[in-house]
Amino acid sequence: MAADRPLSALFLLLREVPLQHALGLIVLMLFAALTEGVGIMMLVPMLSILSGTPSGSMLIFDQLGLGSSIGILLIIFIALVTARAGLLHAQNMVALRLQHVVVDGLREACFSSLIGAEWRWLAQQRGSDHASLLITNINRIGYALSQVLALFSTILAALACLIAALLMSWQIALMALAGGALILLAFARHRKRALLLGHDLGIAYRDMQAHVQEGFAGIRLTKILGNEEYQRARFGSVLSGLRAQLQSHAASTGKGRIATQAGGAVLMAALVYCGLEIWNIPMARFLPILLVFARLVPMLESVQQGWNHWLHAVPALAETQELLAAARAQAEPLGTPENVEANWELRDNITLDAVCFTYDGQTKKILRDVSFTLRARTTTAIIGPSGSGKSSIADIVMGLITPDTGRLMVDGREISDANRQSWRRSVAYVQQDAFLFHDTIRANMLIAAPDASDESLAHALKMASADFVFDLHGGLDSVVGDGGLRLSGGERQRIALARALLAKPQLLILDEATSALDPENETAIRHAIAALHGNLSVLIIGHRLAMLEHADQIIRIEQGRVIGVNF
Repeated sequence: MAADRPLSALFLLLREVPLQHALGLIVLMLFAALTEGVGIMMLVPMLSILSGTPSGSMLIFDQLGLGSSIGILLIIFIALVTARAGLLHAQNMVALRLQHVVVDGLREACFSSLIGAEWRWLAQQRGSDHASLLITNINRIGYALSQVLALFSTILAALACLIAALLMSWQIALMALAGGALILLAFARHRKRALLLGHDLGIAYRDMQAHVQEGFAGIRLTKILGNEEYQRARFGSVLSGLRAQLQSHAASTGKGRIATQAGGAVLMAALVYCGLEIWNIPMARFLPILLVFARLVPMLESVQQGWNHWLHAVPALAETQELLAAARAQAEPLGTPENVEANWELRDNITLDAVCFTYDGQTKKILRDVSFTLRARTTTAIIGPSGSGKSSIADIVMGLITPDTGRLMVDGREISDANRQSWRRSVAYVQQDAFLFHDTIRANMLIAAPDASDESLAHALKMASADFVFDLHGGLDSVVGDGGLRLSGGERQRIALARALLAKPQLLILDEATSALDPENETAIRHAIAALHGNLSVLIIGHRLAMLEHADQIIRIEQGRVIGVNF
């Protein structure tokens, strides 16, 4: 979808609206518009009765026997106003539900596509951009959609008013229609500017999201380095940029409002002059006509402003569609039912056969013809300098990414797109920076096995040397804080290991899991791993010699190649 085709973008978005919601909203808009037009037309016979003059062109009220009874006319008028208020409320509620359906659908589609995309693509994206899109951009789309729906309602009400005016004076109605069209056409250049402002506003929101997310993620480092003032200045700069874009948006909207009101005032003056001085319309008919156009000028402004809001949101919708297309193009294959196993059982070995791997957009190979075998229920350690490709091997072994060439084999069966996700569910992974949600220890562990009992949780914690949990004031229901900050690094690692063991994996991968721990916590995890020796297949990624004491084989990696295997 091109960001310079706002009408096409609108139709694309409206295609996501459920038919029943759309039909219900259209019916409510039509009835609300009808009550608007009929209510205005009723002013003619009422003014005719009050002024003692005939109702002129409003013969339909005389034919219905309503033309001479001010009481009946007032009752009908009150009923129409009340009905219109009820219809507008119902219309607003249906429009709100419609807006939520579309916005929630976009959010769910984007979120689902992102978490279902290939890791090798996700690893090269900036997460804060995705967060900004899901939160800010889609909010902008939702607000603009609400303005567009209000615009449609206003257009219908304006048409009803024009029809009423046409029945009262076709000359003035045609003149008003032509004048309104000229005013809207005069805004063509202004609308192009609105598209550019919408694009720049999206960039400013992304910068703000990135700075906030990265700023809080690195707040500990900021305090250690003592560069709070630098971070404040940087945040102020980003904030100023966003504020400048918001002010430009507000200025653009305000200028449009001024121009619309000025144009409406000129049109109104011309209508009054022509109606009274040229066409000599009776006052009983002219006052309702004047009321019609007093209503139409704000409607004209609403139409202009509603469309302006949509133009500001078109770049946000374009970015959302681009992300959806990119994420869907990178979607992980779901596999086929015949290749999905509920429970893998690793019997013999895991083999990497001549595996090569390169990240997209890079020319340097991360892995070059890597081949080795991990025997079942043994412990294998992969060591090597930073950047040698150790973590990429772990990603391939667990089925997170597929090699460019070569094969991953489990018990002689190739792990391919057809069964990669199924195999991954049989692998547990503990990384250097253990991630915990801002929730209880129980909730963090149940992510791995939602139906696990308290006994199973206690057993997994014991296996991971994480018995300290039961000494905490809240036990399993202790809240760990944002990212687990209420716990020490070693405590987080042991809970992460317990969570991994709770899933009863066929393979446990520890990626630099103790490299940043103090000796006491490292010893606790070493004891936990020692207890697993011979009962579970374990792959250790690291360089700490103490972690290698129970390894059955050690594989040395340098510059993406296997340079030695020791047993």
